[in-house]
Amino acid sequence: DLGLQLWNRYDDLFGMEDMTFEYWMGLFNGQGASTNNWLAPACRFAFYPMGYIPYVEGDWEANEMPKFGIAWSYAYDKGVPHSDAVQTAQAWDLVATWNGLYFTWEWHRYKSDTTNASAVYQREWFLQAGFMVMPAELELFLRYAKRGAGPNGGYSVAGYTADDTVEFCGGAAYYFEGHHLKLIGEIGQQKTELDAPSSSPSASGDLDDAEAFFFRLTFQLEW
Repeated sequence: DLGLQLWNRYDDLFGMEDMTFEYWMGLFNGQGASTNNWLAPACRFAFYPMGYIPYVEGDWEANEMPKFGIAWSYAYDKGVPHSDAVQTAQAWDLVATWNGLYFTWEWHRYKSDTTNASAVYQREWFLQAGFMVMPAELELFLRYAKRGAGPNGGYSVAGYTADDTVEFCGGAAYYFEGHHLKLIGEIGQQKTELDAPSSSPSASGDLDDAEAFFFRLTFQLEW
């Protein structure tokens, strides 16, 4: 996507040590959401009353003092020029750290709206908690996540309408040379509630839930 992005962070707000405010704003052409160009603004505002927390998954710095932060995000994309199709997204996220402990929560809400059809909503959220068993090197964590359908129908999974998907997993993350390279291993369970086929939503009866265990290996690079 192409556009203009502004960012800044203000430390020691109002003369209070460690109090931090951060903003991020951008104006893009919207090509990330569709093949058509249109103005697509996005923003995020975050407040850290006891000191800034880097946007990473883990207290790899093992701060001795507790810290927490809260942020709000919003994005808008009209999609096709000169049409009434609008997609919006907003999110809240919380983070807290203390001496190797890490907790984060995110909530997302997506809305697709046109004047010719009812608005379609989708909501997602997750909780994750971890602890550095080896400072700056090895973290153990647990995560619970849920993806839910809005009031006007679910989302499509393998040709069927899904109401909710729930995932629970645990794992470990190893940090190589600080936070530049991270290896993550997870094992967990994912369960999706399925209804009638999306090609025939009037079909009667529900289907058996789709349930699976998984192992996931991820490499994460920061530069």
